[in-house]
Amino acid sequence: MEYVIIKCPYCKNYLTAPTNIKTRTCPYCGRKLKIPTLKVIARAKNGREAAFIVKILKAKEAGMLEILYGDKKEKHRSSKSSHT
Repeated sequence: MEYVIIKCPYCKNYLTAPTNIKTRTCPYCGRKLKIPTLKVIARAKNGREAAFIVKILKAKEAGMLEILYGDKKEKHRSSKSSHT
């Protein structure tokens, strides 16, 4: 089942919703949201992928994306150069 990632217009928290539903209650502020009227931030193939996208968006918003996930290519390059 496909999911959309949206942002609550009231509390500004990210949440996921299956693409086949029209309304969802925000788990953070309790407001009822009309999914078709909200901007879709991202789409996901399944719930697991949707949760991961929300995790990345929250880390980016907090300025923690590079600290938590970093540039995998850069880490790989630096480890190779230290062995030479």
